[in-house]
Amino acid sequence: MVYLNSSETQTHLSDLDNLPIQTINQIQPHGILLVLEEPDLKILQVSSNTFSLLATTPEKILSQTLEDLLDAFQIEGIQQGLNSDNLDFLN
Repeated sequence: MVYLNSSETQTHLSDLDNLPIQTINQIQPHGILLVLEEPDLKILQVSSNTFSLLATTPEKILSQTLEDLLDAFQIEGIQQGLNSDNLDFLN
């Protein structure tokens, strides 16, 4: 089990302009991070802040699929984006 904790590393705002975005190791407070495995979108890793947004713990989410968390309409949109290699419309 792997949990990504947004409070593990503290970064000062003045340091952000010197860091590449992929090395910051923090998650915005209004979002969560899920690492998924295709094709079934199985959840392999999850950030530790899931309870605040999904009302469930990371332990309960791990090894589930995205279908277990989202409704059919949301899953369909994500799958369409993955099949077209263009997720821009989801943002």
